[in-house]
Formats: sequence, structure tokens, C-alpha cells
Amino acid sequence: LGEKPPARLNEQLSWNLPLQKLRSYIIQSDDLGLPRFGILSVLARRTPFHLYDHKALVGLCSTAFTDGIQIFVNTEFFKSQIPSAHIERINSYHHSMILILLHELSHILFRHHTRMPPQAPPLL
Repeated sequence: LGEKPPARLNEQLSWNLPLQKLRSYIIQSDDLGLPRFGILSVLARRTPFHLYDHKALVGLCSTAFTDGIQIFVNTEFFKSQIPSAHIERINSYHHSMILILLHELSHILFRHHTRMPPQAPPLL
């Protein structure tokens, strides 16, 4: 008889599209036909990007993280970095979020997630 937890990772669905537009920008090629951000662009092609506002995850991370397979971004943090849910063209307002996403991709590339203990550490 307590509060029922949300069934979705992210309840603010209108913000999913801007995240996927930034992912598409990272994946795209430059004017010479080369991956815009090199190997990180190639890696982004097979890496799902997700927003989350689920209480359990918000309590663990207020920014962004990866599990080595996917990238997760806190919805409120994402909204603080992106001026609007409507993105027509990527511009300088989006650079900080692009850098954060590239940073998370670099964690996957360098397998930083393998340094984590096999079981979650105790919370207390």
C-alpha cells in the first residue's frame, strides 16, 4: 500500500528524441566521410543511449554512467545541459552534452567497467 514505483526507466518521453539526435550526430561521418569522432563514433553505432528518471537510478547517479554495454543519462541532468527538447541542428549549446556522451563511450572503449567489483558494495 505504498507508492507504486514507475514501470519505465524514464517517464519524460519527450526528452528521448533529443538524446537520440545527439547520438546520431556522434555516429555520423564528417565531410571527408570519416567517423566524426573516430573510434568513439564507431562504438556509438552499437551502443544504446538511455535517459532515466527512475528513483532507484537517480539515487545512484545524478549525471551519467555506463554498464559497459549501454549509456544512461539522468533526465534532469540532461535537461540542464540542453536548452530545449526540440533540436533542429546541433550547435554550440549541445557541445557539453556531446562531450559527456563521448566521455561515457570512452569508459566503454577502455573497459573501465571491468574494474568494478563483481558484486555491488554495501550501501552502508
